Amino acid sequence: MSINVNCDTKFHNVGQGIFYSGHIFNEDFNFYFIYDCGTESTQKYIRRSIEELCYEIKRNKSKLNLLVISHFDNDHVNQLGKLLDSIEVDTVIMPYLTPICILALAAKFSRESEEYYDFIADPIKYLIGKKVNNIILLGEGDASEDEVIFSNLDNLDNLDDNLIIKLENDNELKEFVMENEDINDISKVMFRKHDGYIFLKNLWMFRFFNCSSGEEDLYRFITMLDSYKIDISTTSKIVEIIIDKDKRNILKHCYKTVWKSINNTSVVMYHSPIGKNLIVDNYITVNHKRICTIDKKYQKQSKRHCRELHYAFNRFSTIYQKNISGTLLFGDIDLNYRYKEITTHFKNGLDNILIIQVPHHGSVYNMCYSILEDVNNGSTWVVPFGIYNRHNHPNEVVIEIIRELSPAKMVVPNNECYEIVIDSNVTYE
Repeated sequence: MSINVNCDTKFHNVGQGIFYSGHIFNEDFNFYFIYDCGTESTQKYIRRSIEELCYEIKRNKSKLNLLVISHFDNDHVNQLGKLLDSIEVDTVIMPYLTPICILALAAKFSRESEEYYDFIADPIKYLIGKKVNNIILLGEGDASEDEVIFSNLDNLDNLDDNLIIKLENDNELKEFVMENEDINDISKVMFRKHDGYIFLKNLWMFRFFNCSSGEEDLYRFITMLDSYKIDISTTSKIVEIIIDKDKRNILKHCYKTVWKSINNTSVVMYHSPIGKNLIVDNYITVNHKRICTIDKKYQKQSKRHCRELHYAFNRFSTIYQKNISGTLLFGDIDLNYRYKEITTHFKNGLDNILIIQVPHHGSVYNMCYSILEDVNNGSTWVVPFGIYNRHNHPNEVVIEIIRELSPAKMVVPNNECYEIVIDSNVTYE
């Protein structure tokens, strides 16, 4: 027997952040998923994207089946409240951060909305309060050998939209959380390592890698807090600091002085169809939204972003790619950190990459150019960034080196002006 499945994914034009969504479907089922939901740019574009996506999900009488939170930086999560208030969410996957790591985040982002601090102070309580059905906490882990997985079409008679979770239990993480956190409804929480996969019906797979923050940075941060006589002896005292604006301002100096690796808590996600005999047709479209001519705020845009940087990228409207199908999303991770472990973990997917996200908005410090040799030609490299951003992302050197060393790879911008849409049709034979 054979079956056809469509997958429509999109990097929404939200600026300095990420809002990536996917819809896997055919005439029998709909499955929606999201990777990150935030921006530090103008909020109206991401809010509009959330509203349009939630309208589509409701029109199809469906729900958001899977929400993946790569890490807790403000520009990746600050519109979670808008999203969770707009649609039913079945399963959330996110890294587990210790209370001390959460405290470091509060120091890093000391002037954000109160809802942001409500979320990071107790992510589990926040999500349960937003009626999320299931929460999967990913603990820290080492690389595991990637397997070659094929779909079994003999088991497709009774398809539903439930996820098949094949991630190894993390009993050590569960014990730690139970001792240090106050969780009202433990039945909604699963504790997992990143070893294994999550499957949709035997047709699609999701695989994750969760890096840990540096132990040395953690030790220095705790030592600095102690020198300021900041009491972090209990989780409740840490929460009090997180939600207190004045105390957060004191923390900021501690964070800037000692912490370097908080972004390495980013969850990396790979997804693709699975099967031995697949026919995959992909259309990648770069939609120019022309925000710079429509929106008055952007009519006085910098020359760098709208002229010089624009020409650094490959320019096309739509391209066609056949029989490659994987997507690899890095969040803000530093690829130089545990690079060999990451590539080992995703080994069998690296020659099947259709879409890959350049880490940390194109920062020169987070890119490891070895990946250009490890990933197949024909892949499209997406750089999410804001037209106005205080970090000067992306660095032109990153774009130039990708294009120079790998001319068969495409590099495209994803900002307020450009959304990237990928339409894939998969035939399982």
